[in-house]
Amino acid sequence: QACETAGPGGVWSEPSPMGMSRSSYKASHFSHGDLILRIRTKTSKVIEHIGGRRNEKEVVGMPNVKYRILAIHKNVKYGVRYHAKTFEKAKTVIDLEEV
Repeated sequence: QACETAGPGGVWSEPSPMGMSRSSYKASHFSHGDLILRIRTKTSKVIEHIGGRRNEKEVVGMPNVKYRILAIHKNVKYGVRYHAKTFEKAKTVIDLEEV
């Protein structure tokens, strides 16, 4: 992962728009993998009122925006619901701030 390579204090950018959620619950379910990005953004646009799923609290991040890597947290425990059961899963959480 590019963020982990750059490390805290480094800068990361995504060339395409990013679909995000303001809900940590939705984010933990959306990221079926082991990574969650927590982003402080200035230019992202809330689009939950456009789609039919308001509970997703969807936000779109603009392309080519630069983010400073504030911290990388490994083995953060998240409760993930799957078929009416909750499982605890360790994820890497990266804190980013738009520059």
